[in-house]
Amino acid sequence: MSWRAVIEYNHELLNPNELIFMKGEQKLIYFFDVGGGYRCWTVRGLMPKPAVHESAAEIKSRIVDQFSGWWEPLRGLVGATDPEQIVFSPICDRLPLKSWSQGRVTLLGDAAHPMSPSLAHGANSTFEDAYELAQCLSQSSSIAEALTTYEKRRIPRTQVLQARSALAEQRFYVTDTGTQYPEKAARERVALEEFQNWAYGYDPNSESRLKPWMEISAT
Repeated sequence: MSWRAVIEYNHELLNPNELIFMKGEQKLIYFFDVGGGYRCWTVRGLMPKPAVHESAAEIKSRIVDQFSGWWEPLRGLVGATDPEQIVFSPICDRLPLKSWSQGRVTLLGDAAHPMSPSLAHGANSTFEDAYELAQCLSQSSSIAEALTTYEKRRIPRTQVLQARSALAEQRFYVTDTGTQYPEKAARERVALEEFQNWAYGYDPNSESRLKPWMEISAT
């Protein structure tokens, strides 16, 4: 589940232009300055049976209780938030689809490939979809041909992004074993850097955008 808000808040230990990330107890939070004295905070935590019918006050109380022993500026930030300003929603993804189109209709963005926010690629991949779809429609002789080409260009890439996002999300809630296995951690850092270059260095005119990054296991 995800809880988030933006409020006007200052604290001597919170510096401008700073992003703070903390995790533990199968929960994580990050908060950062968004300008004009306002800060955004986002909390994520495992909740197998979310209480979706809680009132705003109950939602805030739950968060305050869950982080009662955490860093004081964090508790102060959440405590100063108007309950009605807290956005509360589940984080949902889905197994990759093999096809997005039917007739003259197709999907893009979350409708086609919902993914967890762990890689911050949901909106990015939607912009990619829109660009590629426009290119396919302008360069094809028919809508059917355009949508077929669109799927060939986008589905392999988004399948990888979905899978890697799911894996990264899971890792937020497990004990970090990198210190116990330094060689494995070093290999994973190299692989992660290579993956990030591919994911965030998207070039619609390069064949590298289709590179089959299917090494998604935790090994």
